[in-house]
Amino acid sequence: MTCVFLIIETIYLIYTKRKIKQKDDLYDVTLIFNNKIYHFSGFLDSGNHANYLGYPLIFIKKSKIDTYQQLDTLIIDGLKKRKIDIILVDQVLVNKQSLRNVYIGVLDELDYDCLLNKELMGGII
Repeated sequence: MTCVFLIIETIYLIYTKRKIKQKDDLYDVTLIFNNKIYHFSGFLDSGNHANYLGYPLIFIKKSKIDTYQQLDTLIIDGLKKRKIDIILVDQVLVNKQSLRNVYIGVLDELDYDCLLNKELMGGII
């Protein structure tokens, strides 16, 4: 019985630690685009090394913004074919710090409202 309790306790501690770590990686993001202001939570994805024309990309969920005119469309042909619309936004605020003229990848499906790129966040976070 003690062994079962230790296993359950270990699983609970791992789960709790993972949830706390995820909360540490969430940031308030303000996006200024097409004379509109959008607010959402951004997850700092340490695995996001995506770039467009050599510039780091931030990803946002398509349902979080209104209409937009894409600069380009990328097709990712992996296990699941995905279309990424590329837009250029005027300003992104993260942790009250401003980034200007940022490339954004717009995706239909995304686990978070926004995936931040570690390269862009270097001096902000």
